[in-house]
Amino acid sequence: MSESLQDQLVKAGLASAEQAQKKKRPPARSKNKKRKRRKPAAPRAANGASTAAAATAAGQSAGQSTGQSTGKTPQTQIRRALLQDIREAAKRDRKVLARRTRASLEESRCNDDKATIAHHFVRGKKIKYVYVTAEQQKALHEGTLAVAVYDGATFLVHGNVRKELEASNPDVFFAEVPSDKGDEDEFPVPDDLTW
Repeated sequence: MSESLQDQLVKAGLASAEQAQKKKRPPARSKNKKRKRRKPAAPRAANGASTAAAATAAGQSAGQSTGQSTGKTPQTQIRRALLQDIREAAKRDRKVLARRTRASLEESRCNDDKATIAHHFVRGKKIKYVYVTAEQQKALHEGTLAVAVYDGATFLVHGNVRKELEASNPDVFFAEVPSDKGDEDEFPVPDDLTW
């Protein structure tokens, strides 16, 4: 069983030794084929951002050293470098805003571990809840406290923090507190209704 199929066919007389030698395959190629070399990245300035001059210089030196044109104009390279810089700056700004938001929420957090009253609120199409004390429940209905949801965590925060974060970060969800008025103003009972 350890013999190859080719050897078994020769032994059985179904193929000749000459045919077996003729059909030998070359060894399989290695999976680590030679890969095309990539062009070196544009040189970066000391502050980590590529500059238009550096991108232009890199494009010129690459074209001169190989003796071939890359098919890209210097303006295209500059434009791409600038767009990449803008994307990186926006990403850094988002991270800084997320850190500041998280720090602000943690700093003004009023959640009590011993709270036993479930305060329900609607987020999207789901009903969520957070445990509050009786004083916190009063404050929530008065509007001095607010329920904030950010990055999967629920926070009880002061009303002034809510105003600050609503203006700076739209990713923070604030639950609306239902009014105690009821539906009387929205659906008035007609005077001529008889039971």
